[in-house]
Amino acid sequence: MNALQIENAIAAKKYVRLTREKGNFSEYANGCVLERSSNFLLIISTHDFAFVGYEIIPLDTISKWRCNKDDRFYDKVITAEGIKGSVGPTPDIDLSNWKTIFRALKKAGVPVIVLSEEPHLDYFNIGTIHRVTDTYVSIFYITPAGRVESEATKAKFDHITKVSFGDRYSTLISKHARPEKR
Repeated sequence: MNALQIENAIAAKKYVRLTREKGNFSEYANGCVLERSSNFLLIISTHDFAFVGYEIIPLDTISKWRCNKDDRFYDKVITAEGIKGSVGPTPDIDLSNWKTIFRALKKAGVPVIVLSEEPHLDYFNIGTIHRVTDTYVSIFYITPAGRVESEATKAKFDHITKVSFGDRYSTLISKHARPEKR
């Protein structure tokens, strides 16, 4: 897609498929782009014709934008079925940089999933935001057993490849999580 096509897709909140790459990782993101800054995209991600949460993706990890006939058909279906129209207001998040993003998410009190998908780092942090600095965010990690660790885990901004929130997984695990036993 060229720059004009990208801007039109964003303005119309069209369904797109993004190829995301950094270092040695490559993944896809599918959804409707809600907002764009000079450094980040906010999308509402989809799976099987349903919206499944929000993702914030650094633009420098996006190697390819796609909005072909398959994607236009998907967009047509979610529009015709009223799925696209059911999306509430776009979350109020300043997409200027990671610091402003995490401050907004912390203020909203939403649980997050912070990922670094580069193979040499490969981390997955899920939980509530504890602290935001100029270079990292710290999160009270929720274990797969539903325990909230007492020590916050740091994620350096320059390692983060994606942040998710508003999804079923992070919402439910944080709802039922309990403090770590000592």
